[in-house]
Amino acid sequence: MPVTDPLIDAIHQGRLYDAARAIAGDPASAVAERERAERERAERAVDVCEQIGRVCEEWRSEVLERLRAGGCEVASDEIAGPRQRHTIELAVADFDTARRAASLLQRDGFEPWQSWSRGAERSASRFARELVLGTTSDATMVVRLRWGGPPTRSRMQRVFTPTAGDWRMVDLPGALWPAYSLVRPGRLVLERLGLRPRHDDSLGPFLSTPDQLVRPLLEFGGIGPDDRVLDIGCGDGRIVVAAAEHSGCRTIGIERSDDLVERARRRAVDHGVADLVDIVQGDGRTIDVDEATLVVMFLSIGVVAELVPSLLGRLRPGARLVIHEQSPLPSSMQPPPDESVALIGDGAVTVAHRWTAR
Repeated sequence: MPVTDPLIDAIHQGRLYDAARAIAGDPASAVAERERAERERAERAVDVCEQIGRVCEEWRSEVLERLRAGGCEVASDEIAGPRQRHTIELAVADFDTARRAASLLQRDGFEPWQSWSRGAERSASRFARELVLGTTSDATMVVRLRWGGPPTRSRMQRVFTPTAGDWRMVDLPGALWPAYSLVRPGRLVLERLGLRPRHDDSLGPFLSTPDQLVRPLLEFGGIGPDDRVLDIGCGDGRIVVAAAEHSGCRTIGIERSDDLVERARRRAVDHGVADLVDIVQGDGRTIDVDEATLVVMFLSIGVVAELVPSLLGRLRPGARLVIHEQSPLPSSMQPPPDESVALIGDGAVTVAHRWTAR
């Protein structure tokens, strides 16, 4: 289905604010009722981007103060103004400074998105160019600690260069990591041929769906009281709990993290829907989906591209699959969504996609 929502491309290209201002300020766009509604959405998108910009600036000031008080020298660009993502970028001198800054932020509730074995730190200190941390409340605030500028490597060099997935999954003493670079191409070939499982970069770090977008997302999926909702990578359970509260339907959330499973179960109890919500610890890529009529996912684009075709082949006819993201889906992804829409919430934006199993 062709994309008709003019704000979708704007979100994917990271220029929602400018595009929305152009639509909102165009008198010709208010001729017909549809165009008037489009202009009102654009005006709302402008307000939301400005709101996100203010929130990011507040966080940036607090983070800078915390790091500098802890003895970490960091630099930050001037106020970036309106934006569509809750992200702060800070420049640090080197890997060691980034590690110190990350340690300070963890004391304030930030969680690192990268993790690696102890022996891998030597390799990471050589090849990594950023550390990323996030904290989740109503929305996720992301801090990117960057140093050294973007790497300039040829395609062949990238084949031999370890990445975050290698550092997390391969447990080697630090002295052996240079040798690992020599065997890495062979591992990639075996993975491509399906002769060994891919390095699991995980289903991605925990990114919460902003509370303001949960109900619009469920309504976009056509939720009803007779649905069986499945959230793959349910995180803290906010979507399955909201689905049970909103429609009284039965829901299942699947999550691998021990901590998040506990948080999701506690949320269901606190909201009084524990009898309707089942939180299962496991891998969403292997779960039985026979009973699900509405499946929701908020995962990395790479994982989504892998899971969507598989899920559509296993879901019962008429079941809906809904995802949301701010990055474009791969052009090679098949089948394309049946419908896509830009969701503009109070202080958060996303693009939602829906498929119906046939």
